[in-house]
Amino acid sequence: MKTIWNYLNKRNLSTRQKTRIFLLCTTLFFSLTGLLVWFFLHFFVLAALSWAVCFMGYPGLFLGLWGGILFLYRQEL
Repeated sequence: MKTIWNYLNKRNLSTRQKTRIFLLCTTLFFSLTGLLVWFFLHFFVLAALSWAVCFMGYPGLFLGLWGGILFLYRQEL
């Protein structure tokens, strides 16, 4: 998360734009990571597509969005 935030800080963006882009990027990153985990697991167990939604949704929501919000709370904006 720190890498994404440092990259956005180097850009000429307003604080509001930086936070929106940051939260979007972290949510997408953790959702795609969950999808990748499901992709390898679906060959052996949990083959239903509904499991893919669970594997994408929970990491995206909890780690990406809420984790990003907590990260931003600790930053000096």
